[in-house]
Amino acid sequence: MKLLKLKANQANTGFSLIEVITALAILVIMGSVAFLGLYNYRLRRGLEWDAQKIVAALRESRNRSVTQLDGQQWGVHFENPTSTPDFYLVFYGVSYGSGTPTGNRIILNPGVIFLEPPSTNGKDISFLKVSGLPVSASSVAIELASGAASTTINIDSQGRVSF
Repeated sequence: MKLLKLKANQANTGFSLIEVITALAILVIMGSVAFLGLYNYRLRRGLEWDAQKIVAALRESRNRSVTQLDGQQWGVHFENPTSTPDFYLVFYGVSYGSGTPTGNRIILNPGVIFLEPPSTNGKDISFLKVSGLPVSASSVAIELASGAASTTINIDSQGRVSF
């Protein structure tokens, strides 16, 4: 009788194929949710990082205009081309077209695009010498290419840059 009980208990040890498949399915679903959450978080951080870099470039250009570095007014040019990634760069002079760019293009993070300026357009935001006031109040808007999030950087008539 003890021999029969032992064999019956041994037959019930371990996992069935359905239990293993169910556990694996749950792990795959949890992993997918975690991966997508991390991916979206990373995209949103890229958007925020780009906004902070644009604000820093605008504030630096304003400060250079106030101090009349190189005897010039300074500004930032934003470009939204169709064939290459969106970018911006700092320049000195009255405008980007007649001025001198400084440094290389700063390309937006992958998955981040300009809303303002609109596609195929460019935009200059320049600041007057000594006063540091912008030539005109303006804004720059960026968003995730998926449209999931966006942010707007404003330059008011007093030269304050915020987002």
